[in-house]
Amino acid sequence: MTENLYLFVDTNLFIQCRDLSELDWSEWKDFSEVHLIVSLPVQREIDRQKTRGNDRVGQRARNTYSSLFREIATGEKEYQLVNMVEPQVRLFLESPSRPDRELASSLDYSRPDDEIVGCLSRFAKEHAHFDVRLLTHDTGPMMTARGLGLSVSPIRDDWILPPENNEEERKVARLKQEVSRLKKVEPQFDIRCVDAGGEEIEVLKLVHRIYSPLSEDDVSHCMDLLERRFPIETEFNHRNRVRPPIIATAIFGQRSYFEPASEEAIRNYRENDYPEWLDNCREWLTGVHETLQGKEGFPCFTFEVTNAGSRLGKDALVVIRARGDFKICPPPFEEDELEETEKMGLRVPTPPKPPRGRWKLSDTSLSRMLEGLNTLCRAPLVDIPSLNAPLYTSQTPRRDPNAFYYKPARITEPADTFSLECEQWRHGTCGESFVGDIFISEDATKASGALECEIHAENLSEPVIKRIPVRIEVQHPSASDYAENLVNPPWDMLFRSNKPEE
Repeated sequence: MTENLYLFVDTNLFIQCRDLSELDWSEWKDFSEVHLIVSLPVQREIDRQKTRGNDRVGQRARNTYSSLFREIATGEKEYQLVNMVEPQVRLFLESPSRPDRELASSLDYSRPDDEIVGCLSRFAKEHAHFDVRLLTHDTGPMMTARGLGLSVSPIRDDWILPPENNEEERKVARLKQEVSRLKKVEPQFDIRCVDAGGEEIEVLKLVHRIYSPLSEDDVSHCMDLLERRFPIETEFNHRNRVRPPIIATAIFGQRSYFEPASEEAIRNYRENDYPEWLDNCREWLTGVHETLQGKEGFPCFTFEVTNAGSRLGKDALVVIRARGDFKICPPPFEEDELEETEKMGLRVPTPPKPPRGRWKLSDTSLSRMLEGLNTLCRAPLVDIPSLNAPLYTSQTPRRDPNAFYYKPARITEPADTFSLECEQWRHGTCGESFVGDIFISEDATKASGALECEIHAENLSEPVIKRIPVRIEVQHPSASDYAENLVNPPWDMLFRSNKPEE
């Protein structure tokens, strides 16, 4: 065995650890004796804590003072024997002395932890041939002592008592039980953010394309392709292009004759219809990137919310909020907007039909009869009102208490937030989906932030919030390649190459 080990103990050895006689001291069995030195700041702290109430700290401080310190302090004993087997552990109270004066400028002796380290330093200097260490469970004095080159022996975690369930903690536990009981009679909302396949996601990652407009050169190039594909007509009275009324002449024996296109119709085609079509095509090409953008759509999100509780949500309010460099808006669910979306197409404006000469029957009575039949067959059907249609429709229909309505109204422009309300949110149903579009600045290269779905209800003690990070990559393709394929599609060239010569 070697010489003695001197451990300057921290207060937590007496307050937070099990009884000293129950601790495993075999870690230092190679030493002859282990001396536990209780410095003056630790003695003062134990003396102060013994006046506390009946919690663990007060009780252990009083037991420590009465069973360990009192006989040493009164001079009846020089030390207390804590462990009799190897190693033998003895407890000593350090006589009143000041901490290391040389460290007064670097340590704050008004703090007990620094004062303990100062006492350790002074003792180690006075007994340079001793193995002197600090015994503590707190990281603060550990770091301070090691920073000064002093030795440290950390208190083992298995020496520490489990947390005390004191009166305050018991009160908190009772309150938690009460809150849990109350929550059981509340609606319980489960919020998920899902992708296009309905799978739950924790981060919304999307790629969004924003089309750049065509340059003036691109528009001119596309216009040249259109004029070559649909050149202005120069031949209007080619008889072989219009078939004569063979059936009428064969059955009724009527004579037919060819009536050429009128000069007025030809002039109107050349001076009005065809130039106007070219103007429409140029305007269409100028805005084709917006048409492509309409087909592309916007990045979107979906929150699925289920009331899994045992109560319906009264006067529920759902708030969808954007936090970041983007805006949000409900999707275009209105009928007028749907119709407008359906009309939006990637088709070049139809070129005007040139005037043509036509074959006519010489007998005007039969000709008028056939024209009348033709007109009758093309007449539109008359829209007859349904006999089951209600005679009276209220202008302010009663709201469905279980349905969701935008509050105060459905917004049509991108904003930071929009809300929906429901008078009675049923529980035990398949859930509700709340969908929205994400709008990004046209010159952005990326967008990030978070989406929040927040739910309030009259019978909900606190709102339920789901926050999803958003990461959007923005691409800026040019619309020129799309436009060229639209005005001069490859398959059209194939069809035209197979057409016979007229």
